[in-house]
Amino acid sequence: MNSESIISTFDEIETNSKWLEVFYRINSKSEKQTEDLELTTNIAMEERNLDLNRYRNVLPYDQHRVRIKQTRNENDYINASPFNIPFANRRYILTQGPLSETAAHFWSMIWEQNSTIIVMLNKFVEHSGKMSFVKCHAYFPTNIRDGYPVHIGTKVEFDSFSCELISEDISDNFITRKIKLTALSSDNVEHENESRLITHFQFTRWPDFGVPESTSDFLYFLAEVRDAIDSLPFSSNIPPITIHCSAGIGRSGAFILADTVIEYFKLREKGAVSEEPPSTIEDLVVSLRRYRMGLIQTPEQLQFSWRAIVDYLNSNKPNNSITTGPPKSIERSGKKRSRNSDDSSEIIRRKEKVQEMKEKMKRHEQQRNRFFFLRWLPEEYSFSVVIFIAGVSMAMAGYCAYKFWFNR
Repeated sequence: MNSESIISTFDEIETNSKWLEVFYRINSKSEKQTEDLELTTNIAMEERNLDLNRYRNVLPYDQHRVRIKQTRNENDYINASPFNIPFANRRYILTQGPLSETAAHFWSMIWEQNSTIIVMLNKFVEHSGKMSFVKCHAYFPTNIRDGYPVHIGTKVEFDSFSCELISEDISDNFITRKIKLTALSSDNVEHENESRLITHFQFTRWPDFGVPESTSDFLYFLAEVRDAIDSLPFSSNIPPITIHCSAGIGRSGAFILADTVIEYFKLREKGAVSEEPPSTIEDLVVSLRRYRMGLIQTPEQLQFSWRAIVDYLNSNKPNNSITTGPPKSIERSGKKRSRNSDDSSEIIRRKEKVQEMKEKMKRHEQQRNRFFFLRWLPEEYSFSVVIFIAGVSMAMAGYCAYKFWFNR
């Protein structure tokens, strides 16, 4: 893999509008790879685990899944996949946005895997037209629904763990938080009441099944995450970076594609590459999909991630070096403000709207649980399915009334 071929191939696909063709080719190769490697999802499909999946068509492979070591119900399942990428010296965990039933499992995984950096690429509630969809349970102290904050110092408990919001830095495109994670039970850890500091990044400008407005905003966010990774204590056993969106495959897949390629060139500049990656971006995506199905869900996401890599490489062309920060042409967009103490006036001003959103989320989750079959579908289609079923039911009732009336 070299920068010239990455750029030239991108330009060729772009010029000829071949993104759909390339995406279908990746899907075809991925299906063959799944068959050749005999990848299965039997554990995820067990009856006791079905409701632990946000979407039942996005499941971790039995051969590549994170196992929770200690849980009260003696079930080690969580919808999460570990990635080990030697050529980029990276380890990731890609997972779904936690459900209310799996938030405690999520924190158990974070603790056991010693993951201290979390990257969140979605909002809790996302909008499509006039419809709103819950994409992730509030698994840390927040009432943030499109920008509505809570008190610093707020604590929330999830089974054996307590999460405390320590600080929050808000910019136009992302939020950086510090969360204190404390073990409340000695069942899962050596010492009860032990605490760890988690750095939590949330990119807020990436729509589901879509892409951000510009690569510059994304690359700056990526640079912030990479700086945090570089600041971790050196260890031969690198802790994994936990990444999630709603399903943990689309936005999350695009993120790690860009990060692994950029990190590879950084290591190559230092002469520290331990092994070579696949020769093309296309083959790299197929290779990554052996760890988690369906990574990068749309041609647009593939195009965006590839474009971000190209923009990064082009920005570093003058001196033929790859830097650790964002491209030279990229400046931080938007103002950043820090919240390390209570902002009472802002909280009071927005309290009613936050409560309204919380109640809406609660009603939405209750509806999802009432119509259990909707869990099989992406949320975007749930409303349409309910309307369809209601229409069919009314038609059948009308038909039965008609038959009854004329056959009396």
